[in-house]
Amino acid sequence: FPSHDTARVFGVWLGLVSLFLFARRNRFVGWLFFVAVALQVVLLFHWSAWFNGYGLRLLIGSSPLLALGFAQFLQKFEHKPWLQYSLVLFFVIFNFVRFSL
Repeated sequence: FPSHDTARVFGVWLGLVSLFLFARRNRFVGWLFFVAVALQVVLLFHWSAWFNGYGLRLLIGSSPLLALGFAQFLQKFEHKPWLQYSLVLFFVIFNFVRFSL
């Protein structure tokens, strides 16, 4: 991944790992979501036709599933709302800074 996508890559991995937290609460649905996203990542990494480009835009279809995992991660810090807001604000600001450069 290009270096300017570092925060997005971190967000994708955080969402994917956080789907484990979601799977602990909702076993069937959580594992189904995790397997779906993991299969998409594996298939994209083994894709031999890169003429359409590469990057995280190929994972747009799994964004809602990753968002559920990220929301589960944020819920772990419900007693620290300043940390929740800081994480969300980090990703929002990073996207604005990245697109303005």
